[in-house]
Amino acid sequence: MKKFIRLPLGLALAGFVFTFLLSFSRNVLSTSLTRGLLSGVLMFAIGAVVLWALGALEGGTAVKPSLPSTPPPLEGEERGSALDLTTPDEADELNDLIRGTKPESEPASFEPLDPPKLTTRTDLEAQRFADALRTMSEE
Repeated sequence: MKKFIRLPLGLALAGFVFTFLLSFSRNVLSTSLTRGLLSGVLMFAIGAVVLWALGALEGGTAVKPSLPSTPPPLEGEERGSALDLTTPDEADELNDLIRGTKPESEPASFEPLDPPKLTTRTDLEAQRFADALRTMSEE
């Protein structure tokens, strides 16, 4: 764990010092400290991501935090210790679907949709809208 934290902490310290020194000449102390801390946090995150990416590129040989191992199962605890993730073979069903043959289970009844009829506006309504527009433009 020490090796994992060393690089990001070094980058965070360098980012804090660099940003603080550049910011201190033109800003008050609180602003300089805030900017330095934000820079340090950002550099720490960048360092952790870079270290993780390098570890992933090496093939998983990076330093990882060790998790406690599970104890071996005691006698009588074998049940449920293995997980079988196999799926049943469905090749015949898939081939039937591809060929277009469907097993005869229930005939499906098809009923087309019956949407409501759309109504159109009549010329009378268009004339009414035109009159309303003329009245509004005169005011």
